[in-house]
Amino acid sequence: MFADLIQRWEELLASGPLPVIRQVDLPGEGPLVVLRQAAARVGAPRILLSAGIHGDEPAGTECLYEKIKQDRLSPAVEWIIVPFLNPGGLRMGTRENPRGLDLNREFLRDQTVEIGFYKETIPAQGPYDLMLSLHEDWEFQGSYLYEINTGKRPSMAEGILNLLAAETGLAEAEVIDDHKPILPGLIVHDPVADEPENWPEAIFMIHQQPLLSYTLETPSQAPLPKRVQCMHGVIDYCAERLVCETGR
Repeated sequence: MFADLIQRWEELLASGPLPVIRQVDLPGEGPLVVLRQAAARVGAPRILLSAGIHGDEPAGTECLYEKIKQDRLSPAVEWIIVPFLNPGGLRMGTRENPRGLDLNREFLRDQTVEIGFYKETIPAQGPYDLMLSLHEDWEFQGSYLYEINTGKRPSMAEGILNLLAAETGLAEAEVIDDHKPILPGLIVHDPVADEPENWPEAIFMIHQQPLLSYTLETPSQAPLPKRVQCMHGVIDYCAERLVCETGR
């Protein structure tokens, strides 16, 4: 369904815009790839950017494509980038990978090439100051946000929510994904998985190191350019805030 997006990414990677930390090709599906953009100075804060773990959520992968192609990532931050962890699912437009697995429930296990690739590559590039995971949700007309903060950093949620409210509006529901928001659009999540045997990416990463983690959910019902623009704004805002707060 989104094969053209994978093709554009393959063409972009061939042009070598950023150093590739690691790449593995899945025949008939596409590449698994981790990219790095160095900061302009030594000791800059480091952000992990992740998208495309669900193949029916293309906005994050499209946003990162634009960020890299147009050189729009802040040079004040070092970026470790996973632009799509589910190339087969993205090509088919399915949440699951071609073997029918929801990869964002597989991080406690080592049964998939995709998650094995992630677990062997991403923790070793840390420590990270911030993690941003870009998602979409088909159920709500507005955006919402998960925050997990084991890193004792100041929350960025208020500023992010203001951006989301202006771009797409916030999800208005007393219960979102079986969680009760503490503010409109904000779920503060404990550092444990909702399903003990089915770890998502964010839970895996906060078990690797103390971390401030945000999982952004934009509404799939909104036009793709609107969702992408929303993600651009959140990425830029978080980078600016992190640089100001760390003084690095």
